[in-house]
Amino acid sequence: MAKTSATVFAYPILGITPDSDLWAFRDKDELTTCGKLTLADDMQRDMELNDADGQSWRVTSIVRTGGVGLSLGLSCFLAGVSRIEHELEARPVQSIAEVKRRVKACMEARPDDWIWPDVDLPTRLAEVEGVVSIAGIHEVLGLDHFRAY
Repeated sequence: MAKTSATVFAYPILGITPDSDLWAFRDKDELTTCGKLTLADDMQRDMELNDADGQSWRVTSIVRTGGVGLSLGLSCFLAGVSRIEHELEARPVQSIAEVKRRVKACMEARPDDWIWPDVDLPTRLAEVEGVVSIAGIHEVLGLDHFRAY
């Protein structure tokens, strides 16, 4: 087992939850912070993390290591945000084709998350198929890292 702090990641990272939700982590700060609900509900447990180089891990546990320092003017936005450490289990390297297959399966499992008034699900799936990187997935889907939750 490895810890977030001792693991070298190639950002961005795509998170895939067991319930087919997709999360984005653009940097170490986003990966190692979360909101009260995420921590209380253990939302990241069993999340699969896929980095830009194809490395993959499963989150086996999350531990709060402290709060996020507040600066003047940001306290209302950062209240309740925690610094966290993940315990990680290494998984086999994932090709971008495999990651895209997984992402499209998640989208099909939760279609209401991806259907917008001007874009239907088949169009969104085609956009994912057209990307060549994790960063491309982040870009076409506009993923969030849910720090506020």
